[in-house]
Amino acid sequence: MAKARLRDVYLFFHTAFLNPNHPTNASTIESVGQDYDAKSLSRRGQAQKVLLTVIAAGEKVDKLIESNEAREREHGPLPEGPGGNSVLYERCRERCNHYRILLAAQRDYDAELQALEELQKAQKSFDYCGLHVRERRHNNELHIKKTERRLAEFVRTMTELRKRPAANPNKAPYSPPRDEDKDEARESAKRGVTEHPFVEDGTQGLLGNWTSAGYIGGGMAAAALWLDLDEQGRIRQRVVRKDTYFSANALSDATRWKGDPKVPSEREPLEWYCQRTVQGCQGAKNVVQALGCKVDLDRLRYRLYTAWCPFGDTEELIYRADKQGEIVPEAFLWMVFSALVDCGMIMEHGNTDSVARADGKQIVHRDLKPQNVFLDLADTSSWPRYAQPKLGDFGLAFETSEDDPLNPLIWNRGGGTLGFLPPEQRSYIDRRTREPVDAFKLLAHTNVWGVGAIMWSFVHGGQPHPDWQPDYLPGGKMTYGISDKAKKAYSDELLECIEECLSFNPAERPSFAELRESIEGVLEDGEDDDGSMSTYMRWAKDGVQVERPAEELTGLKSEMYKIGMTLPSPAQQRQSGGGGQAEEDSEAESTDIIMGSG
Repeated sequence: MAKARLRDVYLFFHTAFLNPNHPTNASTIESVGQDYDAKSLSRRGQAQKVLLTVIAAGEKVDKLIESNEAREREHGPLPEGPGGNSVLYERCRERCNHYRILLAAQRDYDAELQALEELQKAQKSFDYCGLHVRERRHNNELHIKKTERRLAEFVRTMTELRKRPAANPNKAPYSPPRDEDKDEARESAKRGVTEHPFVEDGTQGLLGNWTSAGYIGGGMAAAALWLDLDEQGRIRQRVVRKDTYFSANALSDATRWKGDPKVPSEREPLEWYCQRTVQGCQGAKNVVQALGCKVDLDRLRYRLYTAWCPFGDTEELIYRADKQGEIVPEAFLWMVFSALVDCGMIMEHGNTDSVARADGKQIVHRDLKPQNVFLDLADTSSWPRYAQPKLGDFGLAFETSEDDPLNPLIWNRGGGTLGFLPPEQRSYIDRRTREPVDAFKLLAHTNVWGVGAIMWSFVHGGQPHPDWQPDYLPGGKMTYGISDKAKKAYSDELLECIEECLSFNPAERPSFAELRESIEGVLEDGEDDDGSMSTYMRWAKDGVQVERPAEELTGLKSEMYKIGMTLPSPAQQRQSGGGGQAEEDSEAESTDIIMGSG
């Protein structure tokens, strides 16, 4: 049986490799491999066993021959015959030569088999690359189709705009929006242009003798302060005009408009709608009042008018206090915390009584930071010695609900400020499954995180750097911690509330109702070593705030552009380099005016 198997293997190798007329290239190996693939593994194992046996036998023969040769040298040659030593020797030599040829053939077969395996790996790699190329081609085709649809929409929009009658027949048609528009508005505001009264906008309640006091800033928009002057040049009203420019494609963007974005008569800027909705709710005294809005499709912008907060924003307050080596008093922080919680309850429920709106809607701000908390004149009925904090800039706000199918799909991409982005506003897609990771909805708990980030900035003497933004990835940064410096300067109750607001999981954050209960517990029932702090805050909340050096604001700047102040003429401003002394009425002292700053 062993001899028959050996003969089959020998014939197979002889046919495949020893025949000079048989080509031994890669294609031949592939065809042979396809024919004998099922048998090659078993035969290969059998051939290995036979070869081992043959080699062992060859070694025994070599030893036998060596012993015979030694015996012949000692005793002379043996008689010749069929079983003689010479015949046995030649047969053994011939068989060993065949075995060596067979072994060399098997080595060649192993080499060709390895080449075949490498070829198959290369084929698989090529197939994978082809699949990847087809996928990329498919994605490119989808992108081309999407671009063509957007281009067609843009052409239709521009065609409709060109068909609209011009508001002024003598006015030249306005070209598509340019990058210089915002720069032009800023330079116009810096020059103090007086040729742009509010009459041209037709905004109710804003008619008067208006002049620009200068550009006051803006991230996504250009904001300038405008003053209404009487015949003597004294200030009667102060209004902030905010110009927001948009592209023609944004006219059909549902994330920018309330109502049907394709019907001009039924849409309004989402910023104007959200701010007007919040400020119209019960108890919204801590919200910057929006006075009017006008959409200008000729210039592709909308213009929003809001009230002026003369003490700037809390970012400036934090910076000034830290620069002077002071901390913001804890009593003031509790007041700001309470005001922001009231704003959060209004955005969530439409009131401060924790009664949800009938339609279940709520407002999410998406850009809560110290720069958007402004400081207005003090409220004499509560905390009369502190500037009143007011929440503003609803440029990224939107209206949603718990069952909104578009939340968070279109609301967690790109909006917000680095350093102030909760996990809900960071979109993560698993590259393997193409599924979103931690797809939290943007709801009231998002506003809770934003309020916590603002208070974190207060207790640490500055807002977080964009590079400090948590990445919310495994092994990375998940939240902001409380420093030892803050723990020494502020109470445990305040820091615990801030830490809870900054929890990674929205379900672990307190609600605004729970926060208000905690804050009221501190302001009304809080106790300290001598009871003076709790008594001070309780009385201040009720409108009786006595002078206390430890609780005075040191970083608050002086009021700008007071009502009744006399504004210098343009000639006086030029002589004084854009600033100078402003004369108030006879009952007040003169105060410096810094033109172009807010």
